[in-house]
Amino acid sequence: MTAGKVLMELLHNPKEALGLSRQTGAILADWLEEALLSSSNQKAVEIHDAIIETFQAALAQCSEEAKKVILANGAADVLLKEVYRMGQLDLAQLLAAQSLDRRVSSEFTEALTERANLSYLKALWESPRTNKELSITVGQAEETVSRKLKRLRELGIVYSKKVGTAVMNSITASAKQSLNDLGTIQTFEAEQRFKSKAAVNQAFENKKLSASNYMQHQPGFSRSVGALAL
Repeated sequence: MTAGKVLMELLHNPKEALGLSRQTGAILADWLEEALLSSSNQKAVEIHDAIIETFQAALAQCSEEAKKVILANGAADVLLKEVYRMGQLDLAQLLAAQSLDRRVSSEFTEALTERANLSYLKALWESPRTNKELSITVGQAEETVSRKLKRLRELGIVYSKKVGTAVMNSITASAKQSLNDLGTIQTFEAEQRFKSKAAVNQAFENKKLSASNYMQHQPGFSRSVGALAL
């Protein structure tokens, strides 16, 4: 499924104008923000193409008068022109406000560094995952995962989108940028490597100690030690 089709599924609402959801502006603002902040040119191109595809699909549903305004093609009703320009300004304002709100929110920043969230953030940093996949990765029940994701979505750290029959969870663009600026994931990965190495060393020491204790209780070992003592 192309990114354009994914976006269209997110925005689709046959009961609304042009078949688009009332949340269209907010969803588009999030995708645009992700494109602007993405370090991957390919990702930005995918989002750009998805929005173009969505634009063309919506344009096909417009009246001829609306098309004239949108395409700046010939004369059109002044009211329609004003509404269209205001719509463009509204989306730009929404994009700026959404980005600003997320960046200045103390809860947003605290959640990005909260230890209980780090395993989730690391997993989603690596790739989008379903609730079930995330449950397996972090080793927690799906019910717990669902509650955690709900809170992270409320804070603007995670967003979910339907891909086919599955719902994929991803980190928002602003959260990715903040995590990168804070170095949160890199620090967490370093800590995990240190803990893993320490655990391996401890297990090795325990095994040596266990083997030593076992040998000391063997009859042959005791006699040889006694002989050496003589």
